[in-house]
Amino acid sequence: MRKLTKKLLYLAAITAITAIMCTLCACTSPESGKPDPTPGDETRLTYEDGSYYEGAIENGIAHGSGKLYSKDGALIYEGDFVSGKREGQGVMYYANGLTFTGEWERDNRLRGKLQLSDKGEYYDGEFLFDDIYGQGTLCTMGTNSVEGDISTYNLYVGAVDGLKKHGEGVFTASGEDKAVYAGKFVDDALSDENAVITYPEDSEFVKYEGGYFNGAFNGYGVLTYRNGDVKEGSWKDGECSTNYVSDMDYNGWKYTGFVDENGIPSGEGTIVFPDGSVRTGTFVDGAMNGKGKHTYPNTMTYEGEFKDNLFHGYGVFNWNRYDEFGGLIEAGWRYEGEFANGSPAGCVGTVYFNQAETGDGVYYFKGEMSGFPEVKRDQIGEGKIVYRDGTYYIGQIKYDANGNWSRVGKGTMYFLNSLEGNLVGVQDGSSLTYYVGEFDESKSGWIFGNGVFYLSNYGAPSGYITGYWGGTARLGDYFDEQNPWSTDMLLEKWKHTKEYEYRNRVNPPASYKDVDVLFVGDSYFDFWRDSRGGDTGGSYETDTKGINCENVGIGGTRFDQWIDYFDALIKGYNPEKVVIHLGVNDLNVGKSKEKTLDDMKKLTTLIHEQLPEALVYVVTYEPSAAFANRWNEVGKDYNAVLKNYAAGVDYLTVIDTATEFTDPATGGVKSGYNSSDGLHLSNGLGYPAFWSVIKKAIGY
Repeated sequence: MRKLTKKLLYLAAITAITAIMCTLCACTSPESGKPDPTPGDETRLTYEDGSYYEGAIENGIAHGSGKLYSKDGALIYEGDFVSGKREGQGVMYYANGLTFTGEWERDNRLRGKLQLSDKGEYYDGEFLFDDIYGQGTLCTMGTNSVEGDISTYNLYVGAVDGLKKHGEGVFTASGEDKAVYAGKFVDDALSDENAVITYPEDSEFVKYEGGYFNGAFNGYGVLTYRNGDVKEGSWKDGECSTNYVSDMDYNGWKYTGFVDENGIPSGEGTIVFPDGSVRTGTFVDGAMNGKGKHTYPNTMTYEGEFKDNLFHGYGVFNWNRYDEFGGLIEAGWRYEGEFANGSPAGCVGTVYFNQAETGDGVYYFKGEMSGFPEVKRDQIGEGKIVYRDGTYYIGQIKYDANGNWSRVGKGTMYFLNSLEGNLVGVQDGSSLTYYVGEFDESKSGWIFGNGVFYLSNYGAPSGYITGYWGGTARLGDYFDEQNPWSTDMLLEKWKHTKEYEYRNRVNPPASYKDVDVLFVGDSYFDFWRDSRGGDTGGSYETDTKGINCENVGIGGTRFDQWIDYFDALIKGYNPEKVVIHLGVNDLNVGKSKEKTLDDMKKLTTLIHEQLPEALVYVVTYEPSAAFANRWNEVGKDYNAVLKNYAAGVDYLTVIDTATEFTDPATGGVKSGYNSSDGLHLSNGLGYPAFWSVIKKAIGY
């Protein structure tokens, strides 16, 4: 009888095709930066690297149908462009003579047909961020028979990850094998307890249905022979044992599976408990030992290792809710990690709080557990946090004794090009893409320590800037005695880009400059001065027209940081009135109202000592949607002690914006006052109300 252990991993073919893909990914694209049109030609653009574009142009950028050529005149791409990027239908011509034909989105392949070789091999399907990923058809050549090297085409239809079969799919082998393998594939190999293998007509078998792992029948399965025989049982490496029972009473349970000579569950089997729970796996002397799965009546599941009927070893516990047909009703928590004697307490694992990955909040956290499914408090682990504006963080996270989550340690912040480069002292119009470095929300609203901001320009990498940061304020040069800065520390994809020289986006005056009003503070003033785009910022010049004033707000700053900025950014303007909006970043990162008030006193006292004629105004802490809990916990009390202190200081006045921002019905922020991120002020209602209160308080 023919061997039943034919492998699905054709290493020679995959190695060769992987090398081809490495070549294909080295696509030619224009240099970063906005192109300059060739003088006198409205249908041609020439780029810095010598490549050029011919076709439809709008506002000096490729937009519409056109063709992209290398500097040597070789056609690189022809098809649709939107705002200078390949978007829509188009054909890419690679240097090795192969092509991709299909749909593009922002310079990335989205779906279509990619030639893998000049011998007819191809992939036709979905892409993710320009990489092969998703559903598609993979047609390749290679060895798929244990008897010989037969170069014929294999066809796979289903989920892929790169050139690997990964997920549900159907693989039709060619050559001598010619079997059809259906089920779940993992890293190119069929690995499924419910696999289906259909054999060609010249085979002694018709079909196998059951467990298939490591290239052979493993687990419970049914093999149907062409002569009508059926072999059902527990398989191990292609060999079958038939000592099998169905619905046997065992200790009040119903057991179906394999038993030993004494009728005790031994081997693969399934128990149905009186409450409707179902447990399937490997039994030894009547108890579950080894890998198995337990499904509860409410459809929660545990899948992993057992020891003497208890969850023990590595496992996955899912709190998802399913309907009677197995359809997902609600994605709940999932725990992946170690268990000991039935519980994850004291073990390390990852809790996925947001499996649907929608909205904001903590998506997952890896650390020590205290129960089922509780995370142990007062520890630092690793995880992902998504914020209301769509930006997200992956790195070290602290879960404190009060159950609060904060960024503490090393990590990466993904900005999605939502913030301008001038926030970190880069003046070329680029956008922040990543920050990689240190965080400490106990000292700053987010970033605090050594790190690197990466920036992009027109969608392409443009450079990076290093420093020692407090939020987006550069407090000094990158300094770490244990790990001095080196370009080796850069992300690989950005190593070829330039390093920016820091330029403070708020420039101190060259000499003393007299102003009537100086606005000092955090992002509320910073965004007011500089348009953020979208629904916040940019009304400052119109609001303050006719007033001799300056705005030196810096996003992410606190009271204590402005003591360091005093000489350059406060005293240098010799103001008659100083309006301060700070405290948001102090209180929102967990600083107490007492410490925040103490830092406020130090700054305002310094201003009065150095500028004794100046009047000082401090704006209250306003409620916001993003920090509703912080408003109730400490914000209201801080405003009360602030007003109480200022009542006894003749040069200090509190500007009460909080009352205007508070909805008397809900006690929270008024609807429409915050921008889409839930923290900053909206153009429509927030800034007009904010400025109205401040303007009246300072006498304009």
